[in-house]
Amino acid sequence: MKKIFAIILISLLYTNVYALPKCPGEKRIISKWINCTGSYKAVDGHSYSGDFDSDGNYGGNGVLITKDGGKLEGQFLKGKLNGKGKQTFMKGNTKITYEGDWFMGNWHGKGKLWSDDGVFSYEGDFQNMEMTGYGTLKFNGNTQTGNWKNGELVK
Repeated sequence: MKKIFAIILISLLYTNVYALPKCPGEKRIISKWINCTGSYKAVDGHSYSGDFDSDGNYGGNGVLITKDGGKLEGQFLKGKLNGKGKQTFMKGNTKITYEGDWFMGNWHGKGKLWSDDGVFSYEGDFQNMEMTGYGTLKFNGNTQTGNWKNGELVK
């Protein structure tokens, strides 16, 4: 009996029993795409693939590709990243990545921000999309560690 229970428990853990159902139809209809999983491309050019909440907003796990090619992936709440997430975007010819905590669409909490060319990285605290709190910035071979406020090192 214990062996059968263990097998059932393991199979439940490794299957997607709690997954939301597929959203109905090919086109997103907010009033019908509730508590489901789907993918669509919006009129403004962004696309989203993931979970929709009871109000038809992005809610749960998902990936949003912006019209300019940026990428947001992670936990969504009311259409915005909230919880753990990752953002990649281009600044000129340089790819920038942020990975860490989000609060209602903003970098907020512990996180890491870096450029793929290795010119800079920051690991530490963020508030409202800025380095605020304790952290370490590495820029062009130099390192600064300490308390930051609105992107500036506090002396």
